[in-house]
Amino acid sequence: MPKLTKQHFRWLAEDIAPLIQAGRGEHFANLVKEFSENNRFDYDKFLHVSWSSWNALNPEYPDQTELDDSIPHKETPHVIDSKAA
Repeated sequence: MPKLTKQHFRWLAEDIAPLIQAGRGEHFANLVKEFSENNRFDYDKFLHVSWSSWNALNPEYPDQTELDDSIPHKETPHVIDSKAA
């Protein structure tokens, strides 16, 4: 099987990636990298173009690259009073 060309990668990133389920972009990029067997595959560039294309086609979702998934913590630990029950 011939290796994927630049046009193939562009088509996958710009036309196919926007159809992928939200949050599955990295998995898709890994599959493309594995299938392509191309040692010059630029994973970061492919992922960036894929995310840009996905965000352009799916404006109802927030930009997946800018989500704050940090978990705030309390200043003092919460203690359960077992004698109160």
